[in-house]
Amino acid sequence: MPDYRNKVQAIADAMAPLRSGMRLMMGEFVGAGEPACCVQWLLRSGITDLTLIANTPGLRGGFLKALLFESGRVREYIGTHVGTTEESTAAYLEGRVLVREFFPMGTWAEKVRAGAMGLGGVLVPVGVGLLDQPGIFPQRDGPKPVLELNGQTYFVEEALTADVAIIKGWRADTFGNVEFRQTALQNQRDLAMAARYTVVEVNEIVAVGQIEPERVGCPGVFIDAVVQGHTLADLLRGRGGPADDLPRFLQIFEQVCQTVAYAHSKGILHRDLKPANIMLTGNGSQQAAKLLDFGLAKALEPVHGEDPLGLESTEYLVTEPGMIAGTPQYLAPELLQGKPADARSDLHAFGAVLYEMLTGRKAFEGDSKGSVLAAVLRDVPRPISELRPRTPAALEMLVKRCLAKNPDERWQSAADLLAAFQLAGAAGIP
Repeated sequence: MPDYRNKVQAIADAMAPLRSGMRLMMGEFVGAGEPACCVQWLLRSGITDLTLIANTPGLRGGFLKALLFESGRVREYIGTHVGTTEESTAAYLEGRVLVREFFPMGTWAEKVRAGAMGLGGVLVPVGVGLLDQPGIFPQRDGPKPVLELNGQTYFVEEALTADVAIIKGWRADTFGNVEFRQTALQNQRDLAMAARYTVVEVNEIVAVGQIEPERVGCPGVFIDAVVQGHTLADLLRGRGGPADDLPRFLQIFEQVCQTVAYAHSKGILHRDLKPANIMLTGNGSQQAAKLLDFGLAKALEPVHGEDPLGLESTEYLVTEPGMIAGTPQYLAPELLQGKPADARSDLHAFGAVLYEMLTGRKAFEGDSKGSVLAAVLRDVPRPISELRPRTPAALEMLVKRCLAKNPDERWQSAADLLAAFQLAGAAGIP
């Protein structure tokens, strides 16, 4: 067997080449693909004065990238806008972060691609006559250079490169071949290629050869270090877990519920809520739960995991009137009946996650996909108090209502669930 280089490192070792004053590229596209654990490390570090090159500053609702603006880690930002988080907006308006100009998303992507391919720049016609208006970007270094070619005027856009890039994948092998999930791939490969040193954060690390070649979104030759994020699924598979540490459970419960409530308020359904999609960053009282992988329900092909029965992998099931997506043990009954998803479908999945956190076992179990789906439709999970007698009755009630077969009998919104949880806490949940 070839002696492939093992690039797996602890986050602190992988991030060691990053220094104050460097240019840092970071992946993320509309909430997908944020390297949360690496960002958490960066927030705890003493690194400052970074030039951050990123498509967006993140999204409201728990994305850690925005805190880089608030904490003073970023001196200059090169991206498409700052308006999707309060932290980045305030840093820009108050002059704490320098933005020389904003770029249309396609222009920004092509500047990165040019850097990835070793080109000096790219010719772009978008915005000519508008983005070169005097005073539109007061911090820009002089007028934008233009070139006339075949009767067309183009901006001459300089390629973007960086000292370090941090990207996020779903899984990688020990050599650094990375597999992405749907929109998380956006720009990530180009960012990896445009930097002198690249770290990839993944949910899962496998041996070389376990990722099918056609699923490799970024070859390992462009990756210098592989680090593994920590998910709720990892915690539940390990010794103990939230059920043995009620304050920790309550913290995770509230943070995830806040994120789901915010997403629902913006008309976004997650559709694949499960422990593997809840990333845990930090430690102890500083631990934060971050919900990953929004929007996977629109994908057209299944994502295969290492679970031999496929019970923990995202599945795409053909029903009437169309296609649904989700993980069998966390699907809501109405989805299996061909009914459309709504916020209450996410709350059923969240209830299954909460049940698992409290009891250490799945709410719906079986020895095949079919038997699991039948259990979702038919079975009522064993009472939590039978499995964990010391569970507060108020918590059990919250979870039981999430898991009601009839959507009308569930909490009608994540905001309602969050309010009930906070009220129960005020009434005596420790």
